[in-house]
Amino acid sequence: MIASIIDRLTRASLRFKWVTLGLALLALVAGALALIQLKQELIPAFSFPANIVLALNQGAKAEAMRDQVTIPIEKAVQGIEGVVSVQSTTSDGVAYVMIMNEFGLNQEALRAQVSDTIQGLDYPVGMETPRLLTFGMDDLPLVYASVSADRPLAELKGLVESDIVPALKEVPGIAEVQVSGGQELPAAPAATREPAPQPTPEPTAEPKPTPAPTIAPAGGGSKLPLMWQSAGKAQGLNLSVAGDVTPEIMRGIAGMAPQLLEMLTPENLRDFSPEVLAWLPASYIETLDPELRAELEQLAQPAGGLGALAAKAAAEAAALAASAPPLSGTWTQQAEGSTTGPMFETAADLMASGYAAGAPTDGRPDAGCRRLAGWAGAGLSGAPQPGRAAPAVAGGALLAAREFLRRA
Repeated sequence: MIASIIDRLTRASLRFKWVTLGLALLALVAGALALIQLKQELIPAFSFPANIVLALNQGAKAEAMRDQVTIPIEKAVQGIEGVVSVQSTTSDGVAYVMIMNEFGLNQEALRAQVSDTIQGLDYPVGMETPRLLTFGMDDLPLVYASVSADRPLAELKGLVESDIVPALKEVPGIAEVQVSGGQELPAAPAATREPAPQPTPEPTAEPKPTPAPTIAPAGGGSKLPLMWQSAGKAQGLNLSVAGDVTPEIMRGIAGMAPQLLEMLTPENLRDFSPEVLAWLPASYIETLDPELRAELEQLAQPAGGLGALAAKAAAEAAALAASAPPLSGTWTQQAEGSTTGPMFETAADLMASGYAAGAPTDGRPDAGCRRLAGWAGAGLSGAPQPGRAAPAVAGGALLAAREFLRRA
């Protein structure tokens, strides 16, 4: 049957050839017209059937945002025709309300209706009107361009906003032009200098003593690096600004974590008290700029000069170490799993390790090292001495061991 139909069509097309040619030509013209009028786009215009309302009220609690902002917006937009779902998320100071609508609606008209609705509501005093966000292919940026020049950032940004942005907005089809970046970092606060000391009056028959140098109060000066703040927080100390650093803290950092000194800025160093500057180690001072070093030397003169206390402590420690007796027993045993040998061999090693701070200080910064040296001389090697030496040995060993385990 199929073969019979094909045979009849073939005979008819040969018999009425002009009709066949006309139908073929008509199909060819229709195809050409369809090809010309067919719309093709790499990113076709498309809008998602959703709108998001973003409400911000800094400082407001989540409960207040829910009752005063989120719930009123939900009730208002649920009455809009075409809305099928309303979802919200509320936290401290922030509220998100997602409004879903049916496909096929005029998204621009629906967006205008939602915008009028949320703008007509009453919000807490001081709160900005919530913003309406939409999603669509037209929202994707077409071009990202960067501008650079040998001029300040603020001046360059002003040039872009005054000359380039208006020219781009005049281009047909451009909906929006946004400028980002170009912000200049806030200038660091000027270093506060102590007032120049008043000239000492000429001595009379009874000379007056020179007043003691004043120490800059804690809590002032330039901001310390974040690593210093984190290290202080880990030890229960507040190290926010240069004024928080005491001579004891600087001495501990120079001995236990000297790498932190490399993070200090010139402003930090200028804001340190003379006593803190006097505890800077010589190895770090040698890396400073000569001009900065000279300036810091002048600032540290009331405490003896830049690095003076650190140099004095190093000399005293070297003198004590020269006569330090050797240790024995558990002090010299290699730690389990260690491949570097015993940690302590002489009392000088114990003093240099930084764990001598657990010893009684008698109110003096270096008394712990001196007392530990006394314990070592009295018989810390493991052979108790007669008389009162044995309690001193045991007490010193226990305190040092307890401090070692606490810091390990």
